[in-house]
Amino acid sequence: MPRKAIKKRVTGNARPKKSKQKNGKSAPSLTNNASPDNRGRSGGVPLPRPKRNGVKPHHVAKQCSITDPFCPLAKGSKWPDGTSGNTFAEQFRGHVPLVTTASGWGAVLFASAAPYGYNKSSTEGVGVGQITSTGNWNIDTALSPYQTSSLLSTAGLEYRIVSFGVVARVNASATTASGTMSMGTLSAVPSGGYQLGGTLYPEQRVKSVQPGLEMAWIAKPRGPGARTFISLSTNTSNPTMSNDWTNLIVEVYGGPASTPVMDIEWYMNVEFTVNAGQALARVAPPNPPAIPILTTGTSKVHSSLGSILDGGVKAVEDTVISHAKNALNSFLDDPLEAVGALFGF
Repeated sequence: MPRKAIKKRVTGNARPKKSKQKNGKSAPSLTNNASPDNRGRSGGVPLPRPKRNGVKPHHVAKQCSITDPFCPLAKGSKWPDGTSGNTFAEQFRGHVPLVTTASGWGAVLFASAAPYGYNKSSTEGVGVGQITSTGNWNIDTALSPYQTSSLLSTAGLEYRIVSFGVVARVNASATTASGTMSMGTLSAVPSGGYQLGGTLYPEQRVKSVQPGLEMAWIAKPRGPGARTFISLSTNTSNPTMSNDWTNLIVEVYGGPASTPVMDIEWYMNVEFTVNAGQALARVAPPNPPAIPILTTGTSKVHSSLGSILDGGVKAVEDTVISHAKNALNSFLDDPLEAVGALFGF
């Protein structure tokens, strides 16, 4: 019988055929032949790690809308804690000049209260609301409204602040700008005789009065009362309770006599209820659902961000966005932290 006709018998211990070669290289194996110490590799080649998507721009924008009072999305924002019932939102925005006295003193006080909450003085004297020649301010208890006419003051029953901030700009010319300005954070609103130019605050920034100087300040919640609905402030009440929010005082000393040195602008975003018997209550939009990651993220941003920042609105926006990204990314980096944020702890 010819040899070619003889079929080769394959025994059980026959070697398997080698993989076909291409260009002198072995074809990659289609099976995972990795050793126990080389798991996750296919054919000895590391598998690519899944790429972390990270936070999206709209996530950061939502975070900033309840943290940065100067953000365009902050107007009309509400605190997302799932509060039952329907509420309205309103933004108070205005400005006031800081004018010095004959001795070069000047001050404006901003309380975290609405609709009435700020106070100023540019008159020299010893009476109520005046500043002495040595800088002692006899603070008037009569407050000015952040907005003369508002839906809050007309129909509001109770309110709470969502965010609040102030931008101070030196608008004096190069020939008149002189002296020192100070921005200080207060835990409570002062009353009575108050000495300017010598008080050390928990957080403070002192600068020379120079043309074009801009400083910004963001109020911080100090406790759970900051998110509680409270009664509206009045023009004759000193809001010493401060709503569990920080407050601000802007001072100028050693400045030019009787001169408008600074222009100070405020942005306050509030959420408020109305009486259920009012017709307006029927059109109040529903409240947002509880979003614990956002509320926890806001706490993380406030804890890592100082209240007083160099620069104007744009500088604040860039800084808050950076801190908001870090806060939200921390939930992605640490699953346990994300779970804690979901449950509000």
